[in-house]
Amino acid sequence: MAFSLLTAGLLGFFNLGATLTLVASLKGLSAVTGLLATSWLHAPLEFFFVLTGIAEPFRLRRTEQDKIVQLLRVDVTILMICLIGLFASAAIEVLAGV
Repeated sequence: MAFSLLTAGLLGFFNLGATLTLVASLKGLSAVTGLLATSWLHAPLEFFFVLTGIAEPFRLRRTEQDKIVQLLRVDVTILMICLIGLFASAAIEVLAGV
């Protein structure tokens, strides 16, 4: 849980806080408003897929040793879904012209 919270905090800071502060200081508040207006769809998707891809495989489990391979297959599936979701989010960002 602590790893997920740390990842969420860092992702939130570097994806939103630092980026928006830099854009505001370089181009002004109108550029920040334009950036937020065009990222309303792909930004939440990026948050969701990155946090799911990072937090889900690293969750703590108590299991027998013979089920480890089965759980790893589930984790690989989740990671592939997240990767495809991130590619879709990038495509939305490119098509939106951000």
